[in-house]
Amino acid sequence: MDVALFPDHLELQNAIGNKKTATLAYSQITDIFYGSKTQLQLKEKSPIARAFAGGLLFGSTGAFVGALSGLGKKEKKVRKIVFIISYVTADGQEAFLPFEDTRLYKGPKVAAKLRELCGIERVQKQAAAASVTKL
Repeated sequence: MDVALFPDHLELQNAIGNKKTATLAYSQITDIFYGSKTQLQLKEKSPIARAFAGGLLFGSTGAFVGALSGLGKKEKKVRKIVFIISYVTADGQEAFLPFEDTRLYKGPKVAAKLRELCGIERVQKQAAAASVTKL
């Protein structure tokens, strides 16, 4: 997905396959999120690999114990970097566009520039200042 920032709108274009372009005015954008998301995935253990490693280290007993320890599933944490644009559709519905940043190239810069163009940081800072209680 390619993102192009213009003075009053952004364009999203699919880089693979069809070259359809989606246009979104900055006034429609309500929030920008760029950060990480962690998920747990179940993954099959490998009894053959564990038996081989156990056999190398401890002989036939190690191979047997290694094979037994390889039965079942294990949990693996998977961390993904996501870029999410929240916006209001033409008919007033809230929607969002989630993207996974696989290249880790210019994601933070694009998110910061988009926040600036949409005036989102200004709104968030004003809301934070308004919620501070004076003593």
